[in-house]
Amino acid sequence: MEHAAPENLDLLLIGNPLLDISVTTSDDALLKKYKLELGQATLASEEQMPIYEELWNLEGRLAIPGGAALNSARSAAHWFNKKYEGGKVAYFGCIGADAKGAALKEYLDNAQVHHRLHEDPETPTGTCACVIVDKERSLCANIAASAKYPTDHLNAHIAYLQHAKMIYTTGFFITSNSEALRQVGRYAAEHDKPMGFNLSAVFLLHIAKDDILFAIEHADYVFCNEDEASAYAELVAGLDPKDRVGAAKHLAKSQKANGKRQRRVIFTQGPEPVILATSQEDGSEPIIELIDVPAVANDSIVDTNGAGDAFVGAFLSSLVRGVSVNEAITHGITLSGEVVQRDGCTFNTL
Repeated sequence: MEHAAPENLDLLLIGNPLLDISVTTSDDALLKKYKLELGQATLASEEQMPIYEELWNLEGRLAIPGGAALNSARSAAHWFNKKYEGGKVAYFGCIGADAKGAALKEYLDNAQVHHRLHEDPETPTGTCACVIVDKERSLCANIAASAKYPTDHLNAHIAYLQHAKMIYTTGFFITSNSEALRQVGRYAAEHDKPMGFNLSAVFLLHIAKDDILFAIEHADYVFCNEDEASAYAELVAGLDPKDRVGAAKHLAKSQKANGKRQRRVIFTQGPEPVILATSQEDGSEPIIELIDVPAVANDSIVDTNGAGDAFVGAFLSSLVRGVSVNEAITHGITLSGEVVQRDGCTFNTL
């Protein structure tokens, strides 16, 4: 049975919903114990699985809604409420039929995100261990139920794709249902629907390179951070990992399924300038712009978890309201600057 979509739907985001279990520590003992690296996102191995119970039982741990696309969905809804009127955001994913899943639905209700979540009765809701050391984060995800997203759910909610002004998904969704991601990409290209895609994590370029390249081919807006940009430079473009501008140019002019719209490539680099590469219709070299990031005082930074997701959320909600790409980037910078001054991807009003 197909389900009707909300009227005037601005954004549809699809991803892996997780409940973040976040701890802040002054040393790297947890990182060493579970073989984690700061700044990286990984999928949990068997030997890393005990981290979730350990973090859950630590004094001062936080439970925060997570998952990259879910963070961006909440960020977009927050930015709509802050800057615009009447913005509507929808989110697809898979959770377990458990207390953590119920908590995530409540979070999304409070964030005013229209959620259509498939519930897997046999698998627990996914969790992500977030270890914060010196304000930098390491993420280790047990995606659990989020990896069980069925294509049937997407087909039953195709009206959301039809009515959304823009669609966004991430490389993490490949670990859930790569065929559903490909179906979304094909739909966007065939129906001239703007689509955003985030590379999400370095490890995905190692284990799912073909799926990543397919998503890029079908995306109008491609996002990543400095680590993923360097990995793309080396693994895809054959460049020096430090040549992120070269990587942005390579990505901007790579094959595109829908030739009616220019591709914009947006690399965030923490406090360093955002790299914007814009493809040219005549096939000439993409235009590169560097957009400065206002400094945030170091003693004001709590952690960097979710900053990139917040950037995307504010960018998307601004873009669909008609602002220029450059102005949308400045809005993304503003919200990410606010988020790094809070625990996880949270906001002043949520």
